[in-house]
Amino acid sequence: MGEAASGRSGAPADRASARGMATRFVSFAFAGADLLFEVDTTGTITFAMGASSGLTEKIDRDLVGLAWTDIVHPDDHAYVGALIRSLGIGSRCGPAVVRLAILSPDGAPRPGVLSACRLPGDDERVACTLTRATAAVAATAAARKRDPESQLLQKDSFGDMVADVAAAAANLDQPVGLTMLDVPGLAALQRRLPAKVASEMIRSVGALLRAASVDGNSAGRIAEERFGVLQQDGAPTLPQNIADLTRRLDPTGAGVAVSRTDIALAFDSMAPDDAMKAIRYVVNRFAESAPGTAMPDTLSGAFETMVHDTVERMSQFAQTVQQENFDVAYQPIVDLTDRGIHHFEVLARFKNGESPFETIRFAEQVGIIEQFDLGVCLRTIRQLESPDCDSRLSLAVNISGRSIENAMFVKCLMEMIDQHRLVAKRMILEITESSELKDLSQVDRIVQDLRKRGSIVCLDDFGAGAASFQYLQALSIDYVKIDGAYVKRLGYSPRDDAMMKGIVSLCRDLHIKTIAEMIEASEQAAALRAIGVEFGQGYLFGKPSPVAQLPPATVARIARRRGSQESWG
Repeated sequence: MGEAASGRSGAPADRASARGMATRFVSFAFAGADLLFEVDTTGTITFAMGASSGLTEKIDRDLVGLAWTDIVHPDDHAYVGALIRSLGIGSRCGPAVVRLAILSPDGAPRPGVLSACRLPGDDERVACTLTRATAAVAATAAARKRDPESQLLQKDSFGDMVADVAAAAANLDQPVGLTMLDVPGLAALQRRLPAKVASEMIRSVGALLRAASVDGNSAGRIAEERFGVLQQDGAPTLPQNIADLTRRLDPTGAGVAVSRTDIALAFDSMAPDDAMKAIRYVVNRFAESAPGTAMPDTLSGAFETMVHDTVERMSQFAQTVQQENFDVAYQPIVDLTDRGIHHFEVLARFKNGESPFETIRFAEQVGIIEQFDLGVCLRTIRQLESPDCDSRLSLAVNISGRSIENAMFVKCLMEMIDQHRLVAKRMILEITESSELKDLSQVDRIVQDLRKRGSIVCLDDFGAGAASFQYLQALSIDYVKIDGAYVKRLGYSPRDDAMMKGIVSLCRDLHIKTIAEMIEASEQAAALRAIGVEFGQGYLFGKPSPVAQLPPATVARIARRRGSQESWG
């Protein structure tokens, strides 16, 4: 009786319990995944079960015997291979976003979410789960730009991703670290190798980095020989793995050395916005710094360094403006009808060799562009008042959108114009779109006050920003300068050509004259003139030069126009 109670008569119940437990485990598995499959040491699928629709073009039982590479897009073969090889006994990886072999209706690889583990006692197989990516995951993956060689995120996308993931990790109390890798000599090695081997090397480096990252996509190519990866365990063997890879592919056997910098991303007492700025600052600084440059080791340290560098740069810029320690160059804008010079644009040049675009963007971002814009206006007025300046010469100066919305700047500009009325009428004001205009009704009131004083107002970079047409609707202006991107694409796309024609037609109906920039070929100039663009700027008509001088033919043309009482505008 006791034996039956404790042994043989209980066997069916035990078997039923075992079946119930197995069913329960399968239910748990499918609650978290659409497809379960196993891969052996040769990369062959030995078991598959689940809903493969939307993940592959085959039903689950037909997957057995195929290679796992048959269900993954070729661009992610190196990455998934590295992911599987990195699994030690008893370890797991994922969830990681991967691109599948099956394509979406738009022709792009469908994204899926892969997880894998290698269980103790069953080290000959890797157990994998695959799930269809949600719309949010798919949209995020599509929005992030990748380096085509390594399949890693590009610098800006990587910085945004690190900021987003670090913020989420802080909220979940899951600390992550940022590892920066410097691989000097990688580009030289790439050039020495046959093209196919070089491509394989860069793709394999990218695969190693992605496999070491927190989600399989938190890795980026910061510069040609610099990389970043967001990870949790410190990725201790990553530099050595990359060095070993390059050594195997290098015919000399030397390979390249890899140095690393680890940055703790603990937010501490930092405000999230400040932390985001610090992260992006670190990524940009690492991309641009000289080899061996010391990097901060914490997020708070990065922020302190950023603040110090920003304050120092602001001070240097303020000194540049105060001492007028900058030069200007002049580029002609011509009438497309006869190629005669209409006026010149004043372009800033900084003596320290810094890019004018980057310097002005910096000044806008930190809120000190107003002083510089006033400085350029004052220098332009002095130029126009100079006894050596032709009285028929007109000059255009750029004014940031941030400046035109600053009350102190506007007051100073109005006073400057009032004090120099005679020459101020020959100073054209180009409002740039580099900083978004917010209060358009107030800006239009300012524009009309300027026009009443005789100033000519132009909206620069039209079409470059999303709000261009909104600006055109809200602001009564004299000129629109069409962004050079439209000019470059002219004749290559019917859609772009239609956009250009639409802009010109709209401006004509609003009695606004148009200027096209970045014209480099006579064919472009002719096409622009044919659709009604009045004025042009670009290397075809002249590069920026230290002197703004009207040639005799232009002087005679202006005299004839004035003689017929035709204004220059």
